[in-house]
Amino acid sequence: MSVFATFSVPSGSFVLGDALQVDAIERIEFERVVPSRHDIMPYFWVWGSNLERFETVVEDEPEIASITRIDTVDEGGLYRVEWDELVTGFIDCVQRTDAMLTEGHGMDRDDGDEWWFEFRFTDRTHVETFHAICEETELGFDLRRIFSIQEHTREQAYELTEKQRETLAVAAANGYFDEPRSISTEELAATFDVTPAAISGRLRRAERTLIENTVLQSFR
Repeated sequence: MSVFATFSVPSGSFVLGDALQVDAIERIEFERVVPSRHDIMPYFWVWGSNLERFETVVEDEPEIASITRIDTVDEGGLYRVEWDELVTGFIDCVQRTDAMLTEGHGMDRDDGDEWWFEFRFTDRTHVETFHAICEETELGFDLRRIFSIQEHTREQAYELTEKQRETLAVAAANGYFDEPRSISTEELAATFDVTPAAISGRLRRAERTLIENTVLQSFR
């Protein structure tokens, strides 16, 4: 039976680690895609206002063959990346175990940058293999949780990410959606140790996802 597993890893162990150090880059989120041997994790969003500097930094990454910005929004951009054929470390762990990425993000934090990744595996044996390979490469991976597809289905209701669900819950509980508001955007952002712009973007993306999976469903 397939299972899901969540891992954390210090930003320096991942090929985009230096990008999280760029000023005004708040978060990087990988898109969920069907995996293949030659096309591992090709798309990701970069949220922040300094995309030009971000692009300069990642172009110097030896594991990246090419990177292209394919879309731009108010708070960031969508990129497609091609990894070098000799890619090592984290991406190599993914390639060798056919792990399927379901969520991946990195954030610039005062207490240390860290990446969080959630993968789907065929069974627990593949989780153990993935973890063992990553430990061999000394990436500093930390296995945080293994859970079933039933648990994942319940938690992924309406296709919200864990951070989006948590942010909506905290915002609602503290009167963010009341009129007038009982908590400001700045205060809510401080709760999650992010900037007001980052929390506003997260709420907008969460609200858009909820609308697409509830209201708009009735018109399809």
